[in-house]
Amino acid sequence: MTATARTYRSTYLKGREGNPHQRRDVRVRHSIVALIAKCCPKKVWGIIAPRLFLFEQFCRRTIRNLYSHPSERLIEYMWVLDSIDWSKPKILDFGAGDSLLPSYLNFHGFNVSILDLFWYEVQKSIGTKFVQGDVLYAPFADLMFEQIIAVSVIEHIERDEWALNELSRILTPGGQFLITVLLGIDPLRGERFNGRRLRHFELENFVLVKERYLYVNTRNKWIELRKEEIDDRIQENSSFKGLACLVLQKTA
Repeated sequence: MTATARTYRSTYLKGREGNPHQRRDVRVRHSIVALIAKCCPKKVWGIIAPRLFLFEQFCRRTIRNLYSHPSERLIEYMWVLDSIDWSKPKILDFGAGDSLLPSYLNFHGFNVSILDLFWYEVQKSIGTKFVQGDVLYAPFADLMFEQIIAVSVIEHIERDEWALNELSRILTPGGQFLITVLLGIDPLRGERFNGRRLRHFELENFVLVKERYLYVNTRNKWIELRKEEIDDRIQENSSFKGLACLVLQKTA
């Protein structure tokens, strides 16, 4: 492994593994889903996982509201499902972790590949292809995917511009790049994403076709936000938490 790859790996790990700031209910969810997946045969899990994804979304929309703001995953996954091109089945879900979204998409006819540094038991559904690897050296041929999904993962990569260029290499012309990133201050690494870092998504041969920005207000609700307000909000409030949802289309 090169020094650059080791730097990426260590930075990525800080965002993805052993996060002491992760909510207890989220940690419990990870443990329960992993246990269910481990106990189920592969074929059975392929049937259960898509339905469990819908159940999780229901819980995020209802039960979570009783004690906290709605989970950003509820917004992110709804954004992906609303924005995805259902006529382009070849998808890469980059940094999926233990998300059940790939199983749900596979159940609905998509040809889903997953790229992550770590193997997760939940990704064993029949039909999905898991590849363990480094996004800075993505082990895929040029122009291999019609759509790429990256849900709350780019902000964990220090060399995000390098990663974006590598993902661009494997995306076909006319393909979509569906991205969500958290905005504000990361308690582990300092700054997460701000207006300046969002400019990293202004990629050559890409056009921004859809965007949405939100933040959590003092009443613990997600509120729409203009892009121009992001940096001011971060400066005003060190605990600012926001979300950017973007769809980029490759033109050539």
